[in-house]
Amino acid sequence: MKKFLTSFFTFFLFIISCFILTSPSRAAVTPDTSEIRDGIRFSECVRPYNGGVLIANYGSQHKMPGIDEIKGYILYRKNGQTKTLIPPGLLHYPSGIAVKDDYLFVCDGDHLRVYNLQQPEKAPQTITFPKPYWLKAAAIDGNTLYVSSDNVGQIFTLDITHPENMNRVQPKKWLELQGVKCMAVGDGVMYITALPENGPDTEEADMENVIYRVTDLRHPQAEKFISKKVYSGNPAADKNVSVYYEGITLSEDNYALYVADHRVKTGAILVVDIGTKEMRTIYEAEGLDPADLTLTDKALFIPDMKNRRVLKLEL
Repeated sequence: MKKFLTSFFTFFLFIISCFILTSPSRAAVTPDTSEIRDGIRFSECVRPYNGGVLIANYGSQHKMPGIDEIKGYILYRKNGQTKTLIPPGLLHYPSGIAVKDDYLFVCDGDHLRVYNLQQPEKAPQTITFPKPYWLKAAAIDGNTLYVSSDNVGQIFTLDITHPENMNRVQPKKWLELQGVKCMAVGDGVMYITALPENGPDTEEADMENVIYRVTDLRHPQAEKFISKKVYSGNPAADKNVSVYYEGITLSEDNYALYVADHRVKTGAILVVDIGTKEMRTIYEAEGLDPADLTLTDKALFIPDMKNRRVLKLEL
């Protein structure tokens, strides 16, 4: 009898464990995905605007525009329809973009272009940065615009209190950070992606993928928030290591980060719990080339650059 009860109890636990592991509330959730391809040609950044999204495109023959290719343009996607908001003709390298009210700030090589989205046909205001700075990404906090330059490793600030009159506004050096890529800012805190630490004396085994945090925007000091070894030492796992993090955006409640992760064979989207620093992959696909993503209306919009599309993940 005792043996029968033990066997029955073991079987009962097995059934319960199977139910728990397969319960929808506990199983890993794969986001619903769809794609936008209309008019997209090498998009590096997406930002929300007025119930839709703005999509910056290089419009070039190859992923990196040639020096004589001035084919950049901005699309506007809303309610399943895509239209060209800013046509080709001026923009050369429209990489990072940011929006305040009805003004669009576009990182365009060594220029910052400022468009009035109520009159997108009008010529933009232009702020030229000194050489050799090359603009990568943009983020806004209140009346401050942050612009990164990845070729030099510098973040600038600009006062955008009056975006309609930027002629006398000059960029100010804010933070020096080698390999800086993209930024996300909210609640007075900034999170920054950068290329892996790889100085001249860094051993391959010591290389780290890092997300930095700045907790005092008035007196910026970058601290390592997430630090993860590039190589684990496991040969099987190291065949698809994370090469670098790029796009980054905050959740709507500012409790989590969504990060674009470039891996050797795949691309992935990570979610990072800011409180616990727990990191997990919520989407991964072979050949995915994720760039500067954005979150709006409980969906992630991810430029998949080399595949000439924007991926939409419902959260």
